[in-house]
Amino acid sequence: MEFIKTDGVRASTEELFRTCDDPDELNRNQRTQHLAKDGSELPRNARPELPEPQNRAIELRLDQELGRGKAGFVHSVETVGDNLPSLCVKIAFPAQRAKLSTEAWYYDDLQLLQGSAIPLCYGYFEAELSRDSKLLLPDHAKRFCRARPGDDPTTSRRIGLLLLERLSDEHLPLRKHFSQQERHEIHFLLCELSRKYVHYSDLRWSNVLRVVPSSQPTPEKPLPATKQITPWRLVDLEGCQKHLMPFHYHTDKICKTKLDSMLDPLEVGEILNPEDY
Repeated sequence: MEFIKTDGVRASTEELFRTCDDPDELNRNQRTQHLAKDGSELPRNARPELPEPQNRAIELRLDQELGRGKAGFVHSVETVGDNLPSLCVKIAFPAQRAKLSTEAWYYDDLQLLQGSAIPLCYGYFEAELSRDSKLLLPDHAKRFCRARPGDDPTTSRRIGLLLLERLSDEHLPLRKHFSQQERHEIHFLLCELSRKYVHYSDLRWSNVLRVVPSSQPTPEKPLPATKQITPWRLVDLEGCQKHLMPFHYHTDKICKTKLDSMLDPLEVGEILNPEDY
């Protein structure tokens, strides 16, 4: 499928995807999770200085499915052209689009952590499917037509697409003792998000991925606050929440407890999800 990032410039192709320049437009009906108890806006994080958009086109071909979740399907993509990084896309159909737009909001809010604690994000896109459009993958067609508990009750035919850095397929090992250093490598990630007033609520085995396979050197991009280099990245940000808890209480009590609840069962070969903790 060919699509174009236009940053608001109209184009005539039917397969055009557009980006939302204002992150607050991504999911206005879920803005309450970004407000403090007194209704004031929670702190927005600093942004890096990025080059101006060049309105370039990129052609991608959908490849194998890498995973699926509450916000949609993740697929690897083949890129047409030279000097492009390995990419993947997360696709959400109308009923799940609100969840994906929330995830895009957090990628925007956490730009300074992209490439060190979370994957690089290259943009959020939307497109309106025409009535005669056909989804060729059976699982996509089923998800397009079927709502799930907690989905946005929209009747729109608009779908969302998040363009992300492709990570490795390597998860945390099973039946292995995790040293304090190895536990710190994951805890550092949670601490970085906490410093940005973000609580990562979906800590699970499937959401922690190595940036490259363990057989390759880890890219030396240190975390902004701790200056540590970790081979791991956190994915699936749609469940994140803004918070104003004291930093050490949040990281030492809440985050560390959740981390131990995930890692301890892995040492004996069990995979538990947050709802099981």
